[in-house]
Amino acid sequence: MCGPIWLAGCLPILTGCLTDKPAVVTAPQVIREQVPAALTRPCPPRRRGKLATTADIVNRLTYTEAALNTCTAQVQGIREWSEGQK
Repeated sequence: MCGPIWLAGCLPILTGCLTDKPAVVTAPQVIREQVPAALTRPCPPRRRGKLATTADIVNRLTYTEAALNTCTAQVQGIREWSEGQK
C-alpha cells in the first residue's frame, strides 16, 4: 500500500530530471523562383498587310527590327536571371 503512494509522491520530483527539451523539426519548404513578369511578356505581333510603297516596306522593316530587338532583350534577360539563380 505504501508503494503506490510513494511512487505518486516521487513522480513530480523525477520529472525535473528531464533536462533536454525535444528538438523542434520543421519541414523543408520548396521555394520556386519565377521569371520576372517583364521578361515573360509576349513578343510584339507580326504585322500583316499590303506593301504598296517603299515607305510601307521601310516601316515594316523598322517595326520588325524593333520587335526582334525586344524579344532578344527578353531572352537575354531570362538568361541573366537564370544564371543568377545558380
